[in-house]
Amino acid sequence: MNLCPALRPYLCSLNGCHSAESIKVVCPGCELNFCLKHRLDFDHSCPSLQKEKKEKVPAALAAQVEKEIREMKEKEEKKPPVERKEKVLSAEEQKKADRVAVIKLKMKEKGEDLVHIFIVTPSDGQRRPIGVGKSWSVGRCVDAALKTFNIQNENGVFGAKSFRFFSDETGDAMGESDGIMKIISDMGSVVLKRED
Repeated sequence: MNLCPALRPYLCSLNGCHSAESIKVVCPGCELNFCLKHRLDFDHSCPSLQKEKKEKVPAALAAQVEKEIREMKEKEEKKPPVERKEKVLSAEEQKKADRVAVIKLKMKEKGEDLVHIFIVTPSDGQRRPIGVGKSWSVGRCVDAALKTFNIQNENGVFGAKSFRFFSDETGDAMGESDGIMKIISDMGSVVLKRED
C-alpha cells in the first residue's frame, strides 16, 4: 500500500514545449509556470525582461546618440564648403550634348519647318536649345526665346532697354528684321542680352 499521494505534473507555459515537471517553477516576472529548461527569463522571452531593457537602454542610448550628433555637427562646421566645378566639355563632347538637347526638344515641340539654335541666356549663362521657324525674323526669334525662358519682355516699352541677339563669335548685334537663316545656321549659337 502506497501512502504517498501521486505527484501532479506541472506543464511548461512556453508555446511548443510539452515538458512537465514534478515541481512548480514560477517566473517572478510574468508569474507563469515553466520547465527547468525554460525557467530563466531570457529562456522564455519574459516580458518583464524586455520592460527592464527598455527602461535601462534609452537613457544610455540617448546620451550616446546625442554625443555622436554633437560630434557630427562640429565636424560639419569645421569643413570648408565644397565648390562644385563645372565640367568643361571638349568640342566633340559639346556637339554630342547639343545633339541630345535638340533631340529632347524635338520630342516636345510641334511643327515641321523649325531650325534649332542655342541661346546663351542672361540669367545663368547656360546654352539652351530653342526651335524657331526657318522663315522667322530675328526679332520674332528674340520674342520666342524670351517667352520660352520666362524672361519679361520689355522690347516694346518706351525707354526700356530691349533684348537682342548678339553673335556668339564676334559679339555684334544682329539686325531685328533679318531672317534667322541668313544670320545663323542650324544648331548655331547666339547670346541673348539687353542692348547697351
